[in-house]
Amino acid sequence: MKKYEKMLIAFNDKGLNCYARQGDWLYIATKSDTKKGLFRLANYLHYFVSLNSERIPSEFGVVKKIEGYITAEDLAKLDYISRKQDVSLITDEVLIDYEKFLQKINAHPEHTPMAVTWLEKRFPKNTKELRVHKKFFLVCLKEKRNLYSNLQLEVNFNKYLGKVKLMFENQPTKQDLINKLENVLKGNMSREQFNQWSYKWVQNLENRNLLSSDEEQLHEYLIFLLCIDLEIGPNIYFHEDIELKEWIKKITLGVPLT
Repeated sequence: MKKYEKMLIAFNDKGLNCYARQGDWLYIATKSDTKKGLFRLANYLHYFVSLNSERIPSEFGVVKKIEGYITAEDLAKLDYISRKQDVSLITDEVLIDYEKFLQKINAHPEHTPMAVTWLEKRFPKNTKELRVHKKFFLVCLKEKRNLYSNLQLEVNFNKYLGKVKLMFENQPTKQDLINKLENVLKGNMSREQFNQWSYKWVQNLENRNLLSSDEEQLHEYLIFLLCIDLEIGPNIYFHEDIELKEWIKKITLGVPLT
């Protein structure tokens, strides 16, 4: 299977109908995707979506080199996983569209802005198909090029896939926090293990475009609890067990940790 060194990457610019998080990997939106009420497009225009559980829409993307390579099968897996589809359904016939997409993207130099539109054919019969192509902006090209050049992205396929899979893990609740803190007190979980678990979810929530009020509170708790393994000496922790018990009470009541 052919290996490709470039992928279509999101640049966040709401003025250009690009709502996916900067650095997200993009693919053509399917019939089940929506623009989430964020913007409208003329009938002949289409859009991309971020390859993660959020599937955030963006009218444009930009070509960027990645670390290593990506294959049509890799791209298909990302798309299927982000749509909660069974990857065993990916066939050679299915892979054709992903191969064509990667061929289009890799035919252009890095930093090239791309769009996707409907192309109507009249002969031999009326048909419509999606066409991925270069986008010409009537704006300062130097300014846009600088934006594309400074994009921060997950450059490795396996790292990006891991981040996508994490988004499908059951998000912790306040009760999960309490249970884990109680496990620390009982000696069933080390403070270092709790820190690693907490840090994983801090990163996950910070990678979201929008958070609910409950998720914002969870995020604040998780950030505060990163201090749980702070040592002032060998096996002597800055925050004693009595403080962990106080934290449990506050999380139960839904009040801030201070």
